[in-house]
Amino acid sequence: VQSDWWATHATSIAKGLDQEMPGTGSGDSHAEYFAPDELEEADQQAVDEAAKRVLTVMHRMKLSESTKCSPPHCKEWFMKHVSTEAHVRLARESAAKSVVLLQNKDNVLPLSHKDVKRIAIIGSAADAPSWDPNGQGQGEGDWATGDY
Repeated sequence: VQSDWWATHATSIAKGLDQEMPGTGSGDSHAEYFAPDELEEADQQAVDEAAKRVLTVMHRMKLSESTKCSPPHCKEWFMKHVSTEAHVRLARESAAKSVVLLQNKDNVLPLSHKDVKRIAIIGSAADAPSWDPNGQGQGEGDWATGDY
């Protein structure tokens, strides 16, 4: 689980948050809850489990084989390869098709187990086998690329 940019308001690794975005050392003035001094105070087993989940996905996605650069050394590569008119058009089209505006009308968020007894999960993910970093429950599909 990864936070939205600047959406973390506490070190919540023990509650299941694996990554904070935009990450530490970004130079922004926001509080960094995943900074080394914060993580030293966190439950070390939770830190280990979060790191395992992040590294497992990186391994399953073969990022070490497919990543062309590592921040902060990506600007030249991105400017050359992902900033053409075609890329900009594709990004805008994808964004327009995927935007969901979530309003917290009547303060229903966060959901409470006292108020919500059931949640419907609809679509292909509804019957997907659960995924486990230890290899349990993947079935025959490739979870990392969405092939359930």
